[in-house]
Amino acid sequence: MFDLGSSWENTYPIISTLWDEDGVTVLPTTLQRLELSCHLQVSSLSKLLNNFICLDILDLANCDTIGMPSQLSLSVHQLRMLRRLYVYGCTWLISLEGSESFVSLKELTLEKCDYLECIPDMENMPSLQKLFLPRCPLVKRLCQSGCHTALKELGVRYCDGLETLKDLHDLVSLRKMEISECSALISLPDMGTFYSLKILVIDRCTQLRVLPRSGLLVSLEVIFLIEGHPLLDKQFEHKNGPDYNKVAALSGCICHTKRYLEYECKYTFCSLF
Repeated sequence: MFDLGSSWENTYPIISTLWDEDGVTVLPTTLQRLELSCHLQVSSLSKLLNNFICLDILDLANCDTIGMPSQLSLSVHQLRMLRRLYVYGCTWLISLEGSESFVSLKELTLEKCDYLECIPDMENMPSLQKLFLPRCPLVKRLCQSGCHTALKELGVRYCDGLETLKDLHDLVSLRKMEISECSALISLPDMGTFYSLKILVIDRCTQLRVLPRSGLLVSLEVIFLIEGHPLLDKQFEHKNGPDYNKVAALSGCICHTKRYLEYECKYTFCSLF
């Protein structure tokens, strides 16, 4: 594991010595874990990452840029062995280039990336099991152009630009899905093939008026539908209406329409964000 701390005075001299006079990284190419929290040049970071074909875990936290435009893409073309990617507070990041190399990635967290415009197409991440996306306000949709059978947990919070999840389909292994505080969200995915879904949390998505047209699966054990659009909330208040009936038809499912901390701690991803 190689770790660079967050102090400018301490890290800048270290970063400047990551390559020898021939431009070859002084870190072992067999490096498996890299954690960075520092000031950096994104082009140099991309160059560095392209040397680590064996990298298993990459954590980038509060990495500020120096001497360059404030919004940039990060190249990840060579990270075919990467299993976990965690990015936090990298406000310069707008996209991940070369994400088709993420064939081994199992867990992806992109948090508090203010200028992130899109996440990789899930078709490029066939092994992905956990996807968490908190506080990325410019992301408008999650892309999935093909079938995805590995994803088990999906959590999206405080993404105010997220408008639709309609592109998601055939998530046959998905067990937990939480969509919270996404103020622009107007549509959920068709869940007809979400055969493994047990827990569904839709929390304070105030523009969401309807549940999926195809209805909800009988596999669901717990549903949180909290503070949605007034028209949707009214159906559950009066226990009448087409969307209320979709939930009422699930005889073995517990439905919560108010906040209960003890249930949230058990069923939601609050401990992960």
